[in-house]
Amino acid sequence: MGPVVTEGNLIVGAGARLSQMATMARAARVEIGDLVSCTPVREVPAELLPPGPDRLVLKLENQQVSGSFKARGAAHFIARLLAQQTPAGVLTYSSGNHGRAVAEAAARQGLAALVVAPDSIDRVKAAAVIEAGAELVKVGPTTDERKLRAEQIAAERGWVLVPPFDHEWIISGQGTLVLELMEQIGT
Repeated sequence: MGPVVTEGNLIVGAGARLSQMATMARAARVEIGDLVSCTPVREVPAELLPPGPDRLVLKLENQQVSGSFKARGAAHFIARLLAQQTPAGVLTYSSGNHGRAVAEAAARQGLAALVVAPDSIDRVKAAAVIEAGAELVKVGPTTDERKLRAEQIAAERGWVLVPPFDHEWIISGQGTLVLELMEQIGT
């Protein structure tokens, strides 16, 4: 086995697992093509580059349907879920971008949604979640508190919990960004 890259709960071994994730991202791209935007890229002018790289390209995911790349993972998770079942609703725990992405993806698919957020959630992010039609439940400041409350609500209501990161549907949905970028810059 080759080198292992570790980030949080995500562990990707070089080789087979990376190839599998690339395949899943290609499938995800087909599944969510009409649910997310193809965001533009901008090349940083050479005179503004820091020492080292001869080229720097920015992918403007702030122009994505929910304002971040999180829309890709949320849309893919919900699309895959709906291919298997029609839940009464979906919920997640988030301090902002993922919550908004789930709220908007659920609304596009006609699903009820709920976001468990910290008491300190930014007003703009809270408003975006509510504007998308989701219920907002505020709890303490830690991720563990949000996750626990989300799991409790999911069990009480029989809703499906959309994890914020460490799920293959989320990861492969977000991976569509890389495929899109590679096409846009000719790699």
